[in-house]
Amino acid sequence: MTYGYPWRGPDITEDMKKLLVEEGYRTELDVHDLPGDDKFVRFRTVKGTAYGAGFQVNDDRGFVIVEEFGPGEEITWDFVHDELQLVLSGEAEITYSFAPLHLERKTVRVKAGQFYFVPAGAQLHFKILSKEAYRKFCTGPAFKIPYPGKSPIKG
Repeated sequence: MTYGYPWRGPDITEDMKKLLVEEGYRTELDVHDLPGDDKFVRFRTVKGTAYGAGFQVNDDRGFVIVEEFGPGEEITWDFVHDELQLVLSGEAEITYSFAPLHLERKTVRVKAGQFYFVPAGAQLHFKILSKEAYRKFCTGPAFKIPYPGKSPIKG
């Protein structure tokens, strides 16, 4: 027995496939490699923090980006969107507060292999503790993030 959508299975017709594509359903998985250094846009923030960003997807499906901060860097970020972050390398201390009033600030340490969810309205201050770069994989809902430099990679 097949569970789920009634059109799933080997008996799907070509007409049904065409209709699904016309309605915006995907028919293939998009597979991407993590961006290498050649795909990173590197710049300094207003406060001078060195920062690298490598987009994989930044469109109406959502965003996938790998971000990197150098050893000893500090940066504060206000999130207007939900985001899931997976630490790929390095270690950081994150001091955070939540909307709407940001009354209480808490601090956690994160390292490679750990992940965390950042809710919309949060403010996070990252302090990079490791001698290696703090690199993280980030993803979230459709929200076209503007970044200076090269155009984001099209998904």
